[in-house]
Amino acid sequence: MRGFPQGTLGIKLNQETRISFRAASHKVNNSEGNRQSVSTILRQDFQVLDQRDLNEMGSSNLRRVLIATQNSGKLSEFRRLLHHLPAKFVGLDEMGDVEAPVEDGATFLENALIKARYYSEHFGGIALADDSGLVVDALGGEPGVHSARYGGDGFDDEGRTLLLLRNMAEVPQGERTARFVCAVVVCGADAGTEYLYEFGTVEGTIGFEPRGANGFGYDPVFVPSGESRTTAEMSAEDKDALSHRGRAIKAIAPALTSLLRDR
Repeated sequence: MRGFPQGTLGIKLNQETRISFRAASHKVNNSEGNRQSVSTILRQDFQVLDQRDLNEMGSSNLRRVLIATQNSGKLSEFRRLLHHLPAKFVGLDEMGDVEAPVEDGATFLENALIKARYYSEHFGGIALADDSGLVVDALGGEPGVHSARYGGDGFDDEGRTLLLLRNMAEVPQGERTARFVCAVVVCGADAGTEYLYEFGTVEGTIGFEPRGANGFGYDPVFVPSGESRTTAEMSAEDKDALSHRGRAIKAIAPALTSLLRDR
């Protein structure tokens, strides 16, 4: 099997875009979600296909891409955000019984790469994975990479959100700043050590009580900057327009599209 097409995973495009796992981890540790990214360069050369292109290709000719998440909320978001790309996006439920990898990375990027690389090997094709979470300044960056496991295995989304509010009970309004961060990685089974990655962030504050019934995770207490609504009070369309995951997908889409067209 041949590798990723030149220029789509940082292969020989230039020195900055040929990324090793160690180099990428170094970048994210120093400025996670706040740098000029690989696909900033790639976007100069590649454009996302429009609906006419997709119609001409036909669904039977589309490549399958695994969305490597066991979170049903994330899966729904990814499918909405990726629907315009020339691929058939499938979930882990179509893979059969595959044990999940251990996410023991120290950064969002490391964990996303662990998942994307692991599932691309099992899937035998392209896998897209993310790792994302809530970073709260008053809590020293917590829950951070532990957002999905905050408080331990006995907590669900509601329990983790209530724990967060309890831990912030004495934090005044002006010190409740936070941000959602998302790292997205795309790997192919034949790509070796090369991979695509991008970041998305959205700044905001943590409210004093849950509001809204949409979304998942910490959405009921997160108020994006410039908004009065929590992300759980927003429609899916409004949330996608400003979310960390939406921004990461928008950033990575041109390079992913080129990959899908050239393979």
